[in-house]
Order: sequence, then C-alpha cells, then structure tokens
Amino acid sequence: MSRPVDTELRIARLERSLARHRAGLAVIGLVAIGVVVAGFAPGTPNVIEAQAIRIVDAAGKPRILIGAPPRPRGASARMGRPPRSWCSMTRAGIA
Repeated sequence: MSRPVDTELRIARLERSLARHRAGLAVIGLVAIGVVVAGFAPGTPNVIEAQAIRIVDAAGKPRILIGAPPRPRGASARMGRPPRSWCSMTRAGIA
C-alpha cells in the first residue's frame, strides 16, 4: 500500500517542478523580448546643440562658461532693447 502513496507524492512534486519551470521560462521569454525591442529602439543622437554651457559649483557660482554669455537679470533683460519709436523710424526713412 505504500507504493500508491509514493507515486502520488512523486507526481505532485513533478507537477510543482513543472509549474516552476514554466514560470521561469515565461520570465526568460519576456526578458528576451525586451532585449530584442530595446535593440531596435532608436539610439541617442550624436549631436548636442546648445547656445551656452554653464558649469556651476556646489554654491551655485558659475565656474566654466562656454558660448553665449549668460542673460542679464532684471526688467531690462526681459524687455531687451527698447523698440524704436515711430517718430524716429519715420525720420530715418524706415517706416
């Protein structure tokens, strides 16, 4: 009578082992699909475009400035150059 019990235990162990193998194979399949998709994704561009590069230290002070100078701060910086008046443009023959 001990033989049928041993067989049932062995079958139960085999079924659990099969379930673990199937789960592992599914994970491996998902990882493989992810690697293939990542392989076809567009790469990073080889060009960096910037008007200026400013490297600052931990205190926030600029240490290296490359390119265009930093913008001035304040109301005049937001406005830029004052626009020409209509009168001066008329006198200059622009308008």
